[in-house]
Amino acid sequence: MNSIVSLGVKKKVWILYAYCAKSKEILAVTMGKRTKKTVKVLLKRMQNITVNFSCTDAWKAFKEVFHPDSHLIGKRFTKAIEGVNTYLRNSCKRLIRRTTAFSKRLFNHYTALKLVMNHRNKKLAYI
Repeated sequence: MNSIVSLGVKKKVWILYAYCAKSKEILAVTMGKRTKKTVKVLLKRMQNITVNFSCTDAWKAFKEVFHPDSHLIGKRFTKAIEGVNTYLRNSCKRLIRRTTAFSKRLFNHYTALKLVMNHRNKKLAYI
């Protein structure tokens, strides 16, 4: 997922997360600049998870970090994650700049986002 939290005119923070389409769970999350380093942080957080293949869009950093043999690129592979993005925007109002819930502190965004993701994963386990 690529989503933006704009903390000011010049300071944009990207939210990257790993999503399992089979279990519908969010496996790992990170926030940072739109760089290869941020993608590597996400991969490091997934080091204890077995991943057979990764599906992403054609963002350059994904192409550079993920192994080409197990990396599928294209919108048809990332379609399922768009519903998760909508869920996160609706559940975590901090992600929307023009609300009273918006905070300029990155820690507040990250904590709120992890809580929403954890709640979503737990809710799926009881269905």
